[in-house]
Amino acid sequence: MMIARIRGRRPDYQSLDYLRHRRHDGPASVRTIRHVSTEQPQPARRYRFLGLFKGLRPRIEAKPAVGKALEGSILCYVFRANMRRLATFENEIRWPRRVLTLTEAVKYIDATGYCMLFPVRNVPLPSLYYAVTRRGLQGQWKWDKYSSMVWRWKDELPRRRRAVYAKYFRGRGTFISLKFLPYFLTMEGSAVAEGDHDGFYAEGRIRDDCRIIWEALEEHGPLATLELRNACKMDTKAGNIRFKRAILELQCMLIVVHFGAEQETNAWASGRYELMRRAFAKQTEAARQLSSEDARTWLAAKFRERNPDASPTHLTRLFGWLKAEAAAAWEGTMRPSHVPGQRKASQ
Repeated sequence: MMIARIRGRRPDYQSLDYLRHRRHDGPASVRTIRHVSTEQPQPARRYRFLGLFKGLRPRIEAKPAVGKALEGSILCYVFRANMRRLATFENEIRWPRRVLTLTEAVKYIDATGYCMLFPVRNVPLPSLYYAVTRRGLQGQWKWDKYSSMVWRWKDELPRRRRAVYAKYFRGRGTFISLKFLPYFLTMEGSAVAEGDHDGFYAEGRIRDDCRIIWEALEEHGPLATLELRNACKMDTKAGNIRFKRAILELQCMLIVVHFGAEQETNAWASGRYELMRRAFAKQTEAARQLSSEDARTWLAAKFRERNPDASPTHLTRLFGWLKAEAAAAWEGTMRPSHVPGQRKASQ
């Protein structure tokens, strides 16, 4: 529990400057932070909160008013766990500057290895949205030039083959760098070849709707949503439900990738889909040379680099690995070849 005592001025409930909250600063402890009025106030990091003080009423000890100014002291009890739950900025990384160009977005994705399009609760990964807008999704959604850039880049990056975008973690928008794509493909067993859809279906790895979509993309090449639904005979209302479920399953297996957008109607542009093995052939070929154990170890090493206080349990929840696989990958991250600081020294 953290205690902030503020005297002589009104507190700014939208500022965390008076809490000086940082990541990985040791166990939560009781602290008293005193602030007095200054002639040159320091810049404060601003966050959006939704109900931070809801149900948490600070005790106000009023003092006699002097003119129109009211002096008082406010004792605010703020639970650190509640702060993290509402702000959810602990997953974001400190980037030197706001990401404003497509090239900077590629550098950000390459640095993170894999990240989310938007912040997702219970997914401990940074998001491109925060790197561009410098704000979370708490409070009212704001559509501006920064939000528009992020939405446009999810189509441009895979179309230019600069990064992979698919609904992967928890079925939500995910970016994967080209360097880490072979590890994901090896881990999922998705470094497929032409005609593998029949084998996947025979083994029970995909449902029939997935096989139909896979076969249509293999025959016709990249297709927009409506064209693909029509080619698969899923253009009815019930067929649309089947299509959404199957295309999501194929993206989670990294067999199908988002490959741009196309304006098919007067509404929002439709997503365009392509097979991963054709869109990123070089990375697919590299994945065939890797083992599943090495792939899991490299993915775990990147996750541990950003989250030094994490545990194998976090890997199990994030990637869906077995406990034994997560423990082996976590132990493998301690080898010099996988430790970021020792990687160059070992080469």
